[in-house]
Amino acid sequence: MHANFSSTVSSWQSFYMLAGTASATLIGLLFVAISLHIDLVGESGASTILSLARRTFTRFILVVIVALVFLVPRQDPAGLGLPLLAFGIVDVLRTFRVGRAVLSTRQRWNGLEGALTRIGLPVALPLVSGIGLTLVAATLIADTTQYLYWMVPIIGVMLTNAATNAWDLMLGLARYKAKRAAVDDRPAIATSGEQTNDEWLARST
Repeated sequence: MHANFSSTVSSWQSFYMLAGTASATLIGLLFVAISLHIDLVGESGASTILSLARRTFTRFILVVIVALVFLVPRQDPAGLGLPLLAFGIVDVLRTFRVGRAVLSTRQRWNGLEGALTRIGLPVALPLVSGIGLTLVAATLIADTTQYLYWMVPIIGVMLTNAATNAWDLMLGLARYKAKRAAVDDRPAIATSGEQTNDEWLARST
């Protein structure tokens, strides 16, 4: 009954195999990078960096999951569309939650450029890809495959967002360690008004 649908979806499997493999490889590199800086876990000043690491992992793993759904053989509209719809909705809701967290730090923005930087990467790009995934999933449930090409820019946005986050994460880890080393080298002054190392790092990250 859905032979044409299944055949069309199967023709995309090479694309999703490549996307899933690339994303899974980058997840492995992300784990290696975090494990090399495992000593930062639990430090209050590194909370922003660890939040970025979680967002990066989520973007990469979403690409892997979407790829796995498309690689299931003999898919039908409901079998393909419903999981993608669920993942799309969850991604949009999660993006709104991240957006609220970003807006809560608006007092630390430096003008329009700072605001666009802080909103654009963690909120705008995931929101675009999440809404796009939800819409494509809805068309698949309706037994329509003519919008499958929309998945190319959607996957591209997901990977771009994740890769950019990963780059910022690496730079953030380096900056944080440099600041922590600078704090450790400060002469100890036992006064009531002295900032603790964690407080200074948290404000500087």
